[in-house]
Amino acid sequence: MSVILVGINAKYVHTNLAVRYLYSAISNNHNAQMCEFSINDNPLSIERTIILKKPDVLAFSCYIWNINLVLELCSDLKKALPSVKIILGGPEVSYDAASLMQAHPFVDYIIKGEGEIVFPLLINHILCDSKIPEKGIVYREDEIIDRGFSDSVDFYDIPFPYDASLFDSNKIIYYESSRGCPYSCKYCLSGANARVRFKDVELVKEDLTFFDSCGASLVKFVDRTFNADRRRADEIWKHISSLKGNTRFHMEITGELLDDEAIDVLKHVRGEKLQFEIGVQSTNSDTLSAINRKCDIKRLFKYIHRLLTETQIHVHLDLIAGLPFEDFNSFRNSFNEVLTLRPHVLQLGFLKLLKGSSMLAEAGEHEIVYRNKAPYEIISNKYISCEEILFLKDLEMVFDKVYNSGAFAKTVDYLFAHFHDAFEVFSCLTEFFRLQSLIGASFSKTTLFDYVYECFSYLGKEFEKCLRYDYIHSLHPGKLPYWANSNEQFKFSDEVYSFLKDEAIKQKCMPYYYNIPAKTAIKHLRFEKFEEQVLVFDYKNNTVYDVTQYFYERNGDIYAK
Repeated sequence: MSVILVGINAKYVHTNLAVRYLYSAISNNHNAQMCEFSINDNPLSIERTIILKKPDVLAFSCYIWNINLVLELCSDLKKALPSVKIILGGPEVSYDAASLMQAHPFVDYIIKGEGEIVFPLLINHILCDSKIPEKGIVYREDEIIDRGFSDSVDFYDIPFPYDASLFDSNKIIYYESSRGCPYSCKYCLSGANARVRFKDVELVKEDLTFFDSCGASLVKFVDRTFNADRRRADEIWKHISSLKGNTRFHMEITGELLDDEAIDVLKHVRGEKLQFEIGVQSTNSDTLSAINRKCDIKRLFKYIHRLLTETQIHVHLDLIAGLPFEDFNSFRNSFNEVLTLRPHVLQLGFLKLLKGSSMLAEAGEHEIVYRNKAPYEIISNKYISCEEILFLKDLEMVFDKVYNSGAFAKTVDYLFAHFHDAFEVFSCLTEFFRLQSLIGASFSKTTLFDYVYECFSYLGKEFEKCLRYDYIHSLHPGKLPYWANSNEQFKFSDEVYSFLKDEAIKQKCMPYYYNIPAKTAIKHLRFEKFEEQVLVFDYKNNTVYDVTQYFYERNGDIYAK
């Protein structure tokens, strides 16, 4: 008899950690296999794959991004395979399990809470007629029986869910070194169990070494507050800094828990090894109090600033629109204050009313209107209108393409210096996109540069110069667009080759290309003149060299403005 564990991920490149845990828990004693899909796959194709395997038991991992598809699939699969037993588990079905089973008779069992202990017991019950688990299960007899949440699982009882034979280094790997959260933010479920459990730090080091040696490109920790134990975090960061591979590790941390000792450790980590996500959510003190998020904003900003200026860590910050007491102007202020830090990425999210969250229980108090289907996103509340939420969603799309892409860094600097605030910049761009019916449209990066130019072209030559720089730096272009053509472009291949043949000059200003033949080097380089400045764009190393002094020394002043 066979068991199929199904993970339906948000994207193809994701991996499902939950089904791997459960597979590891039963694979030694039962005929089990994992099947992973994405929400972008054709439902009929998913059904066909599963039906042809003729499983006796189907287990689905359920989240806000896949629950609608999971229920659709389960309904059809039960019709195609009437004898199959269907098990659901995960945060999206744990908090209203009985009512969900009442509404969906094709579901046979729901696991409430952590499943690593309960799931093997349930499989033994189904396949071997053993006793049904005493906790963590909802099932049918003459009526629906709810045995409450499962007990917390000790990390020592959870086997490492990855091995080399099942490892795909091209996908994002999800990994867990702790469970629970020391905080109790009202919009979140992670603090529902106040006890934080940590995996032994030596085991964590072994796991991370495995990922690095296997060539994983990105490992994302699912720990809700990775640095809840500060010195444990320091020890793991030190270990990561010693790893020689190219694996990058992404962690969600609490910025206020950083201190001088942590910054000293992080200064020695290669920039490509670590990526931090820090939830600011709002800078409005009334909002932070209302969501039970105690935060020293001054300290938070201090250590984020130190991360950005003293280390090479790639930093993502988060804001949430639609929180209590955060009206449109308050969100604008939060947006502007966070952008003074100039994070590498600012992610703009929208409040979701998760099942089991305190915020859902308080929805009436704040007159929160939200969507009935997952992900239960806010439509409006008593502080912010539906139209304002829609504008922020459009702004988020524009902001992600322009700021978060990193392709417009010099242009963004210029715009921030010439507008009242950062929000005004992206409001103008959002209005332009709306007028041109570009919201939700697909277009190339080249075309995006054209749109940014059209929106702000009235600013003149300095703006055009910055946009031209970003275009050349980001796109490795052949021919430049009409707005970037300039009489200052180089038209002297002989001089460029002569420059690249001068090994003494290259050793001084671009040492990577020392002793590399000019014909080889030029494949990765582009020489451009910006008024009196001569810049070399190095696409191989993603850097720009200012060779003005050296170039004019070799060629006299014939190219000077």
